Amino acid sequence: MMKQTELIIITDDGEAAQQLRHAVAEAQGEEPLVTERRGIDGAAAQWIILAVATIQSLGGIFGVLSQYAGRDKVTKIKCGEFEVENPRDQDVDRLLEICTRHMSRE
Repeated sequence: MMKQTELIIITDDGEAAQQLRHAVAEAQGEEPLVTERRGIDGAAAQWIILAVATIQSLGGIFGVLSQYAGRDKVTKIKCGEFEVENPRDQDVDRLLEICTRHMSRE
């Protein structure tokens, strides 16, 4: 059985949300759950992408995440019990290392 972890990505950019959804779907072979959180005025304020990721799919997903984090398009990433808010691209790389190491020990 492949080891899995919960993956949550929050962005306030619609284009980033679509690209990240696509990256997760491609890496996992199935569509993640994507939901919009709307602001008081009814406009979409954030997109939340929920998935169950395997250790094998994390590299592909985090590669795309790093591109968007470097442009301030990702608000939060949660991988299992580890979480980063307003990540930079180097934070994404470090989180990938931590998550991969943690999952391989379980």
